[in-house]
Amino acid sequence: MSDSRYRILWKGQIDGPYTREQVESMLAKNEIGVWAEISEGNSDWKPISEWRIRKTAFQPQKPKPVETPREEPKYNISKEQEVPDLPPLPNMSTGNDAGSGNNSLYTEPEYASSDVETSDKGFFFWAFQPIAKYAVFSGRARRKEFWGFCLVSGIIGFILGFIEGYLGIAPDVEESVLAGLYWLLILLPSLAVSVRRLHDTNRSGWWVLLSLTGIGYLVLLLFWVQEGSDGVNQYGAATKKPDSVMS
Repeated sequence: MSDSRYRILWKGQIDGPYTREQVESMLAKNEIGVWAEISEGNSDWKPISEWRIRKTAFQPQKPKPVETPREEPKYNISKEQEVPDLPPLPNMSTGNDAGSGNNSLYTEPEYASSDVETSDKGFFFWAFQPIAKYAVFSGRARRKEFWGFCLVSGIIGFILGFIEGYLGIAPDVEESVLAGLYWLLILLPSLAVSVRRLHDTNRSGWWVLLSLTGIGYLVLLLFWVQEGSDGVNQYGAATKKPDSVMS
C-alpha cells in the first residue's frame, strides 16, 4: 500500500502523485484541508475525509491489555502469633457508687472541697477567712481559722488603742473608741466563726450562749481547742486533711 500513488485535488489544482505517507504528512501540517479530494491511481475522486475513515477502518486494532485483579498479600499467622485479647478496663467510678455495691478504684475523700484546695495557704489567709465569711453560721471552721482570727483581731484592737492614746483621741473616755468601733465591726463574724468552730467538733452552735454566763467561756475554750471530727458530721464535710499538723 505504501507504493500506491495518490493525486490530490485542492483549491482547483491537481497535485501528485504522492505516497500515503506524504498525504498523511500534508494533512498533519495543514497543507491540505479535509475538504480536498483524493484519487488513487485512475480511480474516481472522493473526499479525502472518507479516504481517511476507510484507511483507519481497515487498520488492525491492537488488543487491549487484560487487567488482572490484584491479589492482597496473605500472611500466615499461627495461633501462637495472634494478638491476645486485651483485659477489660477497670471500673473508674467515683466513691458515690460505693453505697450501691459497685467496686471502685477511687473513693472520693469526704472533705470540704474549698478547704482542701486551700489547705496549703498561709496563716493570714486563714486568719481573715471569718471576714470573708462575714455572717456565715453554717458549715465548719478549723482551729487555724478560729485562733488565727482571734490573734489578729486582738493585735489590731491593741494597735488601735495605742494609736488613740498616743494621738490623744477622746481623752475623757476610759475605753478606746477606735478599738470599741473595731470590736463592734467584727462582732458578727466573731460569733459566726465561734459557731462554726463548735460545728467542727460536732457540737451545736447554741453552746455559744454559755458565753453570756461569763464562766461559760471556760467550757467554750475547752471546746474550741479540740480537734475537729474526722469525715462528715451533721454540720458538713471535714475541713482539713488527716495529715494536717494543725486543724
